[in-house]
Order: sequence, then structure tokens, then C-alpha cells
Amino acid sequence: MRTRLLLLLAAVACGGDDTTTPEPCAPYQGTTFTLDEGAGTVSGTLTFPADLENDLQVEVSVGTGAVWLSVVPANMFELPATCGGPMDFEIVQLEAGTYDLRARVLGASPDDVLAEGVTGPVTSADDAVDGVEIELTTP
Repeated sequence: MRTRLLLLLAAVACGGDDTTTPEPCAPYQGTTFTLDEGAGTVSGTLTFPADLENDLQVEVSVGTGAVWLSVVPANMFELPATCGGPMDFEIVQLEAGTYDLRARVLGASPDDVLAEGVTGPVTSADDAVDGVEIELTTP
């Protein structure tokens, strides 16, 4: 009886199920500030490598060719950060066009890229493009 009780306690203590899904991070919402702001919106999800630390700065950019424009968060005083789970993003006021999207996780400096993902092309008109997935990997 004592052995069964110990085995039962060990099973409960271990949890038995390691398939918990991390909670999503706070969303990244923002725009690129250009002279020609449009009415387009692009949204989706960023998925980070599992081994990244929490509270690292996340940067999203919109690119056309060799030019990348940073997406400025709606709240510039609370920069988006990793949290162990995925992050939804929404880029608003995009001018109609075809873009590549890039997401990066930055270390101590902007040149210290800990993870990066690029997707595209995404075509934005004066409507919404939803469901864009960007999976970041470590270099």
C-alpha cells in the first residue's frame, strides 16, 4: 500500500503532462510613419524559438526591395517584448502595395539580432490582410 501511495504522489508531483502551450505575449500594434499613409492593415502571428529569454525587444519591419521601414509601436513607451509564447501583430495605415515583412528579436544593441524571420510578399490594398505567419529562428 505504501509503495502505491508513493507512486501516486510521484505521478501527481511530476504533472504528467508537459504539453502546456505558453500564453501569448502582448500584441505588437503599430504603423510605419510615411508621407503617404494608406488604409491597409496586415496582421498575423510571430512565433519565437523556444530557447529565447523573456523580456527581449521585438522589432517588426515592412520592406520593399532593399528599404526596410520599422513599424513604430502604438505605445512607444511600452516596447513589445518576448514572453515565452507567440505574439500577434497588426500593422495599420499601410499604403497599397506589395511588401516583405521582417520580425527580429534584439539583444543589447540593434546590431545584436538574436532571432529573425522574414515572410512575403504580402499585398496590401485598402483593406485587411490577416493570418500572416512569421516564424523566427536563431542565426
